[in-house]
Amino acid sequence: MELNEKTPWIHLATCVAVGVLFRVVSALLTSRGNFDTTTVGLMALDILAGERPLFFYGQNYMGALEAYGAAFFIGIFGPSLTALSLSPIAFTGGWILFSYFLFRDLIHPKVGLAAAWVIAIPGWWVTWYTINTYGGYPTCFMFGTLCAWLAVRLDHFKMSYSKQLMHIMLFGWSAGLA
Repeated sequence: MELNEKTPWIHLATCVAVGVLFRVVSALLTSRGNFDTTTVGLMALDILAGERPLFFYGQNYMGALEAYGAAFFIGIFGPSLTALSLSPIAFTGGWILFSYFLFRDLIHPKVGLAAAWVIAIPGWWVTWYTINTYGGYPTCFMFGTLCAWLAVRLDHFKMSYSKQLMHIMLFGWSAGLA
């Protein structure tokens, strides 16, 4: 299928779906618990019990966003390594999406799709760090790429003052979450 104005969304949705499915299968086949996984799992259970941690337990410099994602999936599917893995996998889906937008606006939609596919089906090390809870790599990748995309939009496109302000506020919010 040729890429035209009507089809990039089909291509992008396929890319994100394949990237997420690839990681779910990889997690089912290879994911193992470790100290970080256990920490995120305990944090997720504490969140479901009503606690609201701001930082990764034992590390007051890393945010707890991945644990909140894990709590969401554990709340739906129950406690398991697979439910824990869905948090970094979901953030990686956002990373794939924002990578498309970044390179689409920076270069061309076809380059955006190429970048998204590179992230969707990566090598082993990227796969490993985006299927296991190691304290927020996929979260940082997703929000960092969102920041880069917003910066490109602010630099390359003319927009109203209110739209610029929204981009700047979203940039600050994303940088803080990254």
